[in-house]
Amino acid sequence: MVKKTEYKMFLIFLVLILFLQVSNAAASEAPAEQWNRSFGRDDYDYFRCVE
Repeated sequence: MVKKTEYKMFLIFLVLILFLQVSNAAASEAPAEQWNRSFGRDDYDYFRCVE
């Protein structure tokens, strides 16, 4: 038979795991776009060097 303290510890552990999963999902959102600029023609862009 499971003791009450073991059951309480299991519930605390379960709540902690669920909280960590939710916080990880919130942190994995895509970051806001800071800049976006295109050079060249409309059909195909490529570059040779970046400084």
